[in-house]
Amino acid sequence: MAEDEPTLGVEFPHVTAPDGSWIKLPASLSAGYTGEAWSHGNWLCGFWVGLLLACYLHTSEKKYLTWARERMRLVAQRAEDPNTHDIGFIFDSSAIPGYTITGDNWYADIAMTAADKLRARIMTTRSGAYLAAWGPLNDLRGRCSSAIDTMANLSLLYWATNYSGDCSYRLAAEAHADMTAKAFIRSDHSTYHAVEYDVVSGERKRGYTYQGASDESAWSRGQGWAIYGYVNSARETGQRKYLLLAEQLANYYVKRLAGRQVPPGISMQRELTPTSRIRQQRPWFHQPCWRWAGCIRAPPLLQHGPNGAWPCWKHCAATSSHENLRIVGS
Repeated sequence: MAEDEPTLGVEFPHVTAPDGSWIKLPASLSAGYTGEAWSHGNWLCGFWVGLLLACYLHTSEKKYLTWARERMRLVAQRAEDPNTHDIGFIFDSSAIPGYTITGDNWYADIAMTAADKLRARIMTTRSGAYLAAWGPLNDLRGRCSSAIDTMANLSLLYWATNYSGDCSYRLAAEAHADMTAKAFIRSDHSTYHAVEYDVVSGERKRGYTYQGASDESAWSRGQGWAIYGYVNSARETGQRKYLLLAEQLANYYVKRLAGRQVPPGISMQRELTPTSRIRQQRPWFHQPCWRWAGCIRAPPLLQHGPNGAWPCWKHCAATSSHENLRIVGS
């Protein structure tokens, strides 16, 4: 971090190029449609702030705290972004830990602004309410779309209630968690990546994927988001139903690991449909191991497994969760 930070200018690391150098994006890059194509923008920028704050906690070196604040100034503008649920990722990893570590209300004010924008994405229907994932809310494509990723963004809303005392943030998060349980989780406890809702009735019109092997596949990172989100919901609300859901999702996940320590990157390999079989036969299709997916679900298993409540804990603690954390730390 100390080596990379001075080289970044006003942009943020996004992914690595083939030569190992950073491909960078500005924090200001918002999400949106270009014709029918959707771009997520820079939804990773808050993570860099969080990593700097973590370095400060581990080293007590003030330079990391200074860099984190400077980076937060660049990220803060995204708190007003009306186009995406990803502001949950951005500010749960930056402004909230910044406030927790420093006690500076400047960080908290930024996080509250972002929470207001996320809460505003709640769509009410006859059968429940959900947070729209992608796109401006004056676009039907934005209003009807929801993603499993949003379960991980609920942390921002729970924090906002705890900080402000305004229960409406928590109510929005719970409503979304309940609607997601009905529409996203299949009978085998795998999950859809995305759902298109009927915005009046709230019925699921279709389940689909942008990043899995096929619409009926189980995207490994998405399964991790679901586990993470329902564990957080259980902790914040005290509702056991969310913990039971998380356990069922985690058991599916562990079963599909099939002895691997790091999960596959595209699909947890439900029974293949003809479409997914064709896709896997294409030259460009590959199934790399995805350490990130493992790291997403490591924290909730580490939080709730040691008490013996989850049968899957023993396996994960001995293999994949600890292995993923070791890999990331190396």
